[in-house]
Amino acid sequence: MSNHKDTHFITFILKYTVISSVLCLILADIYKQHINALISYVIDPIFSIDLDQNGEPDLKQLKGWSVTLKQTTVPIGLIIYNVFIVTLKLALLFTILHILIKYLNLC
Repeated sequence: MSNHKDTHFITFILKYTVISSVLCLILADIYKQHINALISYVIDPIFSIDLDQNGEPDLKQLKGWSVTLKQTTVPIGLIIYNVFIVTLKLALLFTILHILIKYLNLC
């Protein structure tokens, strides 16, 4: 009899684990879309400043930097740009989480 109850309990746990995982994936995708929109509409225009007045944004020029090692070209500017964007996204994520935890008393 207890074996029968255990299988129902395991089925219940597995069923709701899958549901919560799907919900987390959906929320992560929504978060990703909003953060990408925030960066493209708010942050990118800030970094589109042309300080050397040559008609091209300075951050866009950074993407074009490359280093040639022997016969291989390494796009070092693109790597730096992507690391910067990932760092910015992580900072936004941790700031949002910190605000939610602090002001909603989640912990």
